[in-house]
Amino acid sequence: MKVLRIKCLSDIDKISENIDIFSLGPVVALGFFDGVHIAHRSLIGEAKRISDENAIPLAVFTFSGEDTSLKSSAKRLVTDEEKLSLLE
Repeated sequence: MKVLRIKCLSDIDKISENIDIFSLGPVVALGFFDGVHIAHRSLIGEAKRISDENAIPLAVFTFSGEDTSLKSSAKRLVTDEEKLSLLE
């Protein structure tokens, strides 16, 4: 039985502290993932399928809403905390 292991890193500097999850060359889904809508779920699902088929880790890399160049008037769908919860 496979165990789904998800680790959300909130700071790029923490990658070096968690390098073990990258030792096998993970499949990476990369995106802002605001709202984690159906297209996001599809992309992450495909990355998970590939990681399962190849028995390698899955990593989801996302960005903080505070770190984007979106105009200040742009409304985000979810907070960073809500996004991490949805991704988990």
